[in-house]
Amino acid sequence: MAEPQRWIIHVDLDAFFASVEELLHPELRGKPIVV
Repeated sequence: MAEPQRWIIHVDLDAFFASVEELLHPELRGKPIVV
């Protein structure tokens, strides 16, 4: 019998990672960011 697939999805609703990158790199402000 095959093992079921496992999916892990992280949804960053408060844009924490993008906010940190904007703090570290102010030139990114106002630009779309994908992390």
